[in-house]
Amino acid sequence: MKCFILLTIVCATIGFSEQAISKEQVIEMFKKMAEECAGKEGATAADLQEAAEKKLPSTPSGKCMHACVLEKIGFLKDNKGNMEGYVGLAKEVFGNDVANIQKATEIANECANVSDTDRCEAAFKVVKCADAAAQARGVSLCFGEW
Repeated sequence: MKCFILLTIVCATIGFSEQAISKEQVIEMFKKMAEECAGKEGATAADLQEAAEKKLPSTPSGKCMHACVLEKIGFLKDNKGNMEGYVGLAKEVFGNDVANIQKATEIANECANVSDTDRCEAAFKVVKCADAAAQARGVSLCFGEW
């Protein structure tokens, strides 16, 4: 579970193969979102560093920063994994690549009902679920350093 959690779910969809958007674009987008969400959620420099080091968040503020990002990209809705948001982004990323959209859909289905009454814990659980679902399919959730 040493993946950069802010990118985990998106990397799961993007890490398969032919990309409609570049890896660099995704990393830059999530870096900006992480910084915005860190400010909004009271995350510390240590929380951001932990994420950059591809570690699961270990603090409440780090988990909330991840919740903020997942909500922005549509992967977390009402404290629950959101399949529609996940599959929607996969279609954007992969265009007509049916095989990769199918893998993303399977991961989304597996994690769609993951939830918690606390939004920050819900995000943490969704990320852990996506990580396990992707690993079970031989998919890498992360790529490169940012």
